[in-house]
Amino acid sequence: APPAPPVAAAGTANTNAAAPAAASPSAPSPISIKVQRRTGAGTTARPDADDSQVARTVADIESAMSTGDLPAARRALTQLDAQLPGESLTLLRMQAWVSHADNDAANAERLYRRIVERVPDDINAGVNIALLDARRGDLDDARQRLTRLSGRYPRSQQITRALAELDGPSP
Repeated sequence: APPAPPVAAAGTANTNAAAPAAASPSAPSPISIKVQRRTGAGTTARPDADDSQVARTVADIESAMSTGDLPAARRALTQLDAQLPGESLTLLRMQAWVSHADNDAANAERLYRRIVERVPDDINAGVNIALLDARRGDLDDARQRLTRLSGRYPRSQQITRALAELDGPSP
């Protein structure tokens, strides 16, 4: 399954990108972006990037990812890295998404785990960690993570599809 686009949990980051919880493998879902910049807790937004610039860069990454243009996604990700602090959830989500799509499973998992350290019930990061666990053969860990998430988000089609994928026939 392709990695799910990032979704932000409300009120958890200096900068958040919101996207639909489920990604369709046949066609990209429209994405709505809401950028919030907060300071405090030792974190400050970079003064040279305004919210609209960050939103445009995130949209560039999403557009490149929707067409499978990884080189363009990487270029836009480099721009986003210059616009946001390293601990930004938006930056982490975009980095994980691009790494996952680029088959860099180790880096993608490391980034997804950084996200769930801060947002334990993050659907996309949790589902993608579970899928990476399953790919590695850790089916029990994958199922446990998805079951916990399904208790928190019982109507999530993304979680339901991931559980079905675990229970489906092996290739």
